[in-house]
Order: sequence, then C-alpha cells, then structure tokens
Amino acid sequence: MHALRFVEHVAGVRATTIKAMHTNLVQIFGRARRVNLLQSRLFTGRPTADNAQLGIEFENGALGNVFASFCVRDGDHYRNGLTLNFERGVVYRNVGPERAGDASELALVINDDVWQPRRIAAQQIVSGKSGDYDWTGFAAAVRRAPDAPAYEIDHILEPLRIVNAMAAAAKSGQTEAVPHERAQP
Repeated sequence: MHALRFVEHVAGVRATTIKAMHTNLVQIFGRARRVNLLQSRLFTGRPTADNAQLGIEFENGALGNVFASFCVRDGDHYRNGLTLNFERGVVYRNVGPERAGDASELALVINDDVWQPRRIAAQQIVSGKSGDYDWTGFAAAVRRAPDAPAYEIDHILEPLRIVNAMAAAAKSGQTEAVPHERAQP
C-alpha cells in the first residue's frame, strides 16, 4: 500500500492535509500544542472525510487552519493556498480565483499605518508547484544515501504527531493535545 494511502486509512485524513501541514505550517511555526477537527462525509461515504477543517494551536501562540474539501466543485482541489497574517501585513499564496498553471502566485501586502491604504509591497510568480514534497529525497535520507538532503527530526515527526492527534480528535470530537514524547531508539 502506498505510504500516503496508508496514513489516510489509519488516521482517516486526506494526504493533502498532511502535506500542507508539513510543507507549510510546521516548518513556519514549529511544534503544535493542540488540534481540533471538524469533518464530514458529504459525498463519498468513505471512511475518510471528504470535507474537513483542522485547527492547530502552536506552542509559540500561532494559530493555523487547514481546509481540505473534495466537495467544492471548482476544479481546484489541490489549490495549496496559504494566507499568513502578521502584525502589519499578510502574505498570500495561491489565494483568489486566478491560477498561474503549475506556478504559484505570491504577494506581500503591508500597511504600516492603519489610516493609510494597504499596498502590495511585492508580488511574484514562482515556477513549480508550491508545497511539493521531495519524496525521492526523503526516501534517500531514510536509506542514508550519501547525497541525500538533511532533515530536522521535528520536521519529520511533528506532522505525524499532528496526524495522531487529528485521529484522536476525529474519534473524540474534542480538542486533543499533541504529545511530544521522544521515541526510544
């Protein structure tokens, strides 16, 4: 069984949700404190949700929200959008109705003075799909190949911890803590 399908089967979540957590939120915000999950099976009737919203509270106080749906019929199931809010601005990635093919559209909107209009400080089209995960490089690292990329252990383990907490939240219907015990060698 393919690894992502296995995770979908065990945890009851879509692989795209896991990918979004790893490539975006965990790398940006670090360790998660707790998660909550809203999900439904509107169309498929399968054990995995076809419509889900994941809330993540990170240890540094940041809040993340992942929305994944196969019920929205807009032809853009894998949009990989991201909105990152901070004190005086917002970073947008692939947000809005327009798409740049396989490229990603990034924009930085800032406002130093709330009484002034906001301004787009930077805008860029980046080739390649944003959020693509280097599965080949990851496999090489697991096999300890000499030319494999280096990985921080928490960047690998934290999404798995979140998936376990998501599975617990799916069963309990409650907010669940993300445990951080270290695995014994």
